[in-house]
Amino acid sequence: MVRAVAGQRSGYGPQEELVSVTVQVPRGSVGKVHQLEKLESGPGALVIGMSEELTPNEAARVLGVSRTTIMKRVDRGEIPFRRVGTHVRIRMASIEAYLAAERQRMREGMNEINRISDELGLE
Repeated sequence: MVRAVAGQRSGYGPQEELVSVTVQVPRGSVGKVHQLEKLESGPGALVIGMSEELTPNEAARVLGVSRTTIMKRVDRGEIPFRRVGTHVRIRMASIEAYLAAERQRMREGMNEINRISDELGLE
């Protein structure tokens, strides 16, 4: 058995009490566990489960945009969501799907720009 110890902390509020957790992972995954531990404890990463639901504020933080931008995209049907009473909840998987679609749209736009540039003989 390979032992990996990681601390749990909240990405959205004050730091919670750190708790040691022992998990069994395949020997080849130990490096990945340590990478995740480093990323999560640093300023540049957040580990979120794909089935986890986020508030619009949390989704905005993940995407690096404002809450207003998230709500506009939700209202236009660009990001699937569900309501809990009057509150909006967005699955992390929906955010990932939105990002993938945006990346594809950008690739297609760049391909079109390159095609036009080639057509016009521009470098």
